[in-house]
Amino acid sequence: MLENNGESNFTTQEVKVKNRMALALTIISSVVVFHAPAYASPAALANQAYESGLDGWTSSGDVTATSESAVTTGAGGWIIAAHQSQMAQLNSGSTDAQSLDTFFGLQAGALEAAVFDVTNGAGIQQTFTGLAGETVTQYWDFVSRDYTGFNDSAFVVVNGAVTVLASIENGGIEVGSYGHTGWQSFTYTLPTNGTYTLGFGVVNTKDTILDGALFLDNQPGDTRPIISAIPEPETYALLIAGLALLGFVAKRKRSFAA
Repeated sequence: MLENNGESNFTTQEVKVKNRMALALTIISSVVVFHAPAYASPAALANQAYESGLDGWTSSGDVTATSESAVTTGAGGWIIAAHQSQMAQLNSGSTDAQSLDTFFGLQAGALEAAVFDVTNGAGIQQTFTGLAGETVTQYWDFVSRDYTGFNDSAFVVVNGAVTVLASIENGGIEVGSYGHTGWQSFTYTLPTNGTYTLGFGVVNTKDTILDGALFLDNQPGDTRPIISAIPEPETYALLIAGLALLGFVAKRKRSFAA
């Protein structure tokens, strides 16, 4: 009986040890999983860097692929350059507001409701498929050629939802008269598996002149102000000499007249 009880006690102890080890492994595994970093993978967009022009994208209005653009304004202007060799440029003075709603698959008046007093604009978009949790990031830079009182704006559209990115004075990043945002990023996380349409646009308000400009790239490019050329010292010297000569001639004329 004692021997049997001894064997029974040994077996019970062994079970307890095994149970404790299993519990410890479970806790360790849970901790490891809990602390494991989660990285969101990017959704696949075609030609997101625009290195193949506008391939993979559809557009409406004045939309081009360019390496660098000088945008002149009433206060000088800005030179916008691509991250690599190409970026997309949208100028707002082209497609009327109703046609732009149609292009983005929006209900009539949707852009008017988001921005107000929209007259015309330009847009670009792409349809893609992705998985829940994937992200899409697009870099953008908005430049205003207009001034306060005319709220030209840039916006993004995801599956029919409009969000204002920037404007002159009402919505998103407000740049004021002749301002610009510099390169900014827009990131969207896909909530479910499925098909998505991502679009960007820029519009005029109240008039159809002094177009706003929107630039797009897969990474931030370069932005620098347009600086007027400063005359060389020789130019100043010639100017002073010319003025002195004019003064001398005028003095001689007065002498002869006397």
